[in-house]
Amino acid sequence: MKRPFVIFATTLGLAIALAFSGLLNIQEAIPLVLGANVGTCAGSFFASVGGGPAAKRVAFSHLVFKSTGALLAMIFLKQFSDLMTMAVSSSQYLRQNIAAQVALAHVGFNLALSLLFLPFIRQGTWLVNKLVPEPFRPEEKAFGAKYLEIQSLETPALAFSNAKLEILRMSEIASEMFWNTIIVFETNDQELMTYIEDQDDKVDLLDREIKFYLAKISQESLNPEQARMQLNLVAITSDLEEICDVINKNVLELAQKKIRKVREFSKEGWTEIKDFHAKVMENFHLTISVLTSQDETIAMKVTRHERFLSDLEEHYREAHLLRLSRGLKEAIETSSIHIDLLGNFHRINSKLTAIVKAAIPKNGNHT
Repeated sequence: MKRPFVIFATTLGLAIALAFSGLLNIQEAIPLVLGANVGTCAGSFFASVGGGPAAKRVAFSHLVFKSTGALLAMIFLKQFSDLMTMAVSSSQYLRQNIAAQVALAHVGFNLALSLLFLPFIRQGTWLVNKLVPEPFRPEEKAFGAKYLEIQSLETPALAFSNAKLEILRMSEIASEMFWNTIIVFETNDQELMTYIEDQDDKVDLLDREIKFYLAKISQESLNPEQARMQLNLVAITSDLEEICDVINKNVLELAQKKIRKVREFSKEGWTEIKDFHAKVMENFHLTISVLTSQDETIAMKVTRHERFLSDLEEHYREAHLLRLSRGLKEAIETSSIHIDLLGNFHRINSKLTAIVKAAIPKNGNHT
């Protein structure tokens, strides 16, 4: 980008030097000034070739801006020269110094050009966007089921495998949503809340498509075990959808309430909430492992965690009530949010336990 500027400066300097030596008058020097101004566009124009649309628009605008101005100045060269003569008539120094007149012509040209185009910025922007449009990008494929192949419906084993893959996608989205809830409470991030809401829409879509797919499996070809599998997969899908509804409608509502009322949890209370969330998050990971591996040992671990988390919720409720009795300001201000949040986390964990029991029905008989 330095080379065009050097050429421009050299050309302008040469014109000034020739004028200073008496070899050029102002009428003869003005075309050199105009050419030098247009020449500055070359560097930015060539540099923009490998750039994005924004770079191309800037370079193109610069070229059109300077070229149009130079063309108009050449058309009205005599008037431009006369105007310059009038401009310097009040100064004896300028009248006698042709070199200074050349420099003034350069400044005057750019100033006049800016004033001329200033009222047309909006129209110019529209025109440049039309002439240098955004490159075509194929639209992203709309979100939807990836594994629910229609041709597999006549073979229940294949259809169930497809449905399980889609349920895994659903569980991973739900897991990410739950993970992000604690970040929302910590940062008050409204954009992240919107993202979680968008993810819930994806879960709703998968919920409908999976259930519709399972309902189309030929009932005549199902044996009793496969019929039970069909019902269990529908139950798992429903539980995942309900988990996401709790996150979207209940947990995020509590986050909005905290943000709206400008509340902060007590240090002890926030530590308890994060701990409870982390333990439910661990169960989320274990549940996804069960859906993937059908491991009964992991399933039994999730079931044991359900009883432990029930006791832990009760313990944290009592700890919160103790802080209330001490009159701790933060505990008083966030009391309903705190208690409801623990309750909703526990509801989510209960749904995870139900998913595990549906994934491995025999697990319900283990203690």
